Amino acid sequence: EEINEYIENKSFQSLKDFFANFIKNGNLPFETPQNEEQSSYFPRLDTSIHGCINWDWNSQQLTRFITAFDNPYPGAFTYLNGIESKVHIKTASSLNDECDYHPFQAGIIFRIDDQGIYVCCNGGAIYIQTVIDSKGKNIISELTLGDRFYTKKEDLEKSFSTRITFSSTGKKESS
Repeated sequence: EEINEYIENKSFQSLKDFFANFIKNGNLPFETPQNEEQSSYFPRLDTSIHGCINWDWNSQQLTRFITAFDNPYPGAFTYLNGIESKVHIKTASSLNDECDYHPFQAGIIFRIDDQGIYVCCNGGAIYIQTVIDSKGKNIISELTLGDRFYTKKEDLEKSFSTRITFSSTGKKESS
């Protein structure tokens, strides 16, 4: 949200400056071509496809991924034992001082406090404060020790094999 607000403010100021300069001088700004030797391109993502959590990742990778799909997006998604539909995770942080958990323990809630839950991951743990169910409710207080997050293989495969393109007529998926 903060980045979007910053970009929006900078964009608005740039447009104001552009129009003020054009009205005053009648000139368009000088064009600077992109240096293609140092450029990079990454296709756009669709949260409903690419936002699935890979519990094989370590705590830093998981935290960066969850943070990337936090506000203003719905959150990175996964599943929780006993719940048929996806849950979305937001507000996660990496815990560097926790144990070196085995990959089989990834996704298990091993501690709970008043603010959130502690979840095992490959080689460490993450702390999560927001888990949103399909109705938009934060269910963090309803979770119990031993509950486990997991992601379906077909969701992971689709996230890695699907490219999204957007046009003026809408979204198009291609695998």
